[in-house]
Amino acid sequence: MFTAMLHDLHQGREPDPARLKQRLQIGLVKKKAVMRLQRQFHHNDSKINPDSEHLLWAALLLEDNEALETVAEILITEAHEQHEARRGALDRAAAPPSVEEILGQAVRCLLAATAGTPLQETIKKKINTSSLLQGTAVG
Repeated sequence: MFTAMLHDLHQGREPDPARLKQRLQIGLVKKKAVMRLQRQFHHNDSKINPDSEHLLWAALLLEDNEALETVAEILITEAHEQHEARRGALDRAAAPPSVEEILGQAVRCLLAATAGTPLQETIKKKINTSSLLQGTAVG
């Protein structure tokens, strides 16, 4: 769903905001629909069930705070569901990942995707100006 965005990021270019905004809106609708299904019915096809980190990246690039909050909630829900699903194999007392860990991981992956490009500094500035992402490890 976000192939063009990923390609642009790896090339050190900021994606076209108009196309990215459209993709983000469509992606959020699809993701919300998938999240309403029981976990066993979640689809692995990214065209049907967009990657939540990619949704977060798009919202950050567009500086869309409302979408950032929505995607953060989705990421947290998914992380906690995955933790619960694995918990039987883990120590039952193990705590689920914190919000900072979840968002920090997504941010670090975005920065890794733009490593060595001037775009990385632009993204760091966007992270630092985002009230939701401020404080995540940006290196």
